[in-house]
Amino acid sequence: MKRFIGIILLIVLSASCGSGDGRETISQEAMDEKREDIVEILYFFGRQSCISCGDIEVYSKDLIRDSFAVEVEEKKVGLRIIDLSKKENKAIGKKYEVVGSGLIISHWKDGVEEYEDMTAFSFNHLTTGEKEFKEEISKKIRELL
Repeated sequence: MKRFIGIILLIVLSASCGSGDGRETISQEAMDEKREDIVEILYFFGRQSCISCGDIEVYSKDLIRDSFAVEVEEKKVGLRIIDLSKKENKAIGKKYEVVGSGLIISHWKDGVEEYEDMTAFSFNHLTTGEKEFKEEISKKIRELL
């Protein structure tokens, strides 16, 4: 029963979430190209905004800035913030099966991408606080480096 309620809550939050100002536009060519070895957090948002979505974005930015500055400088870690309300970004949303807010950890190694959808984790752990959210995402990134 708890799982069912959690899923319903996730669906409702995902459908109503996003932010208003565009940050990055991803062309189809850029989406299809093979990348150098890198671990990226891909934060997706849509037209509307909610407090939880804003928290996920802020926590992700803070985590990358505070814990992975060296790796960002070396282009081993990155953060992409993608506005799904822009027509140009629909294809990348479709690729990762994200229609509203979402958090994906993408890992490129030797020209091959693997990724994990961390959206459910993100929303479920916002209630436990910023520290646990950052610890778990940081742990996942370090495993992939």
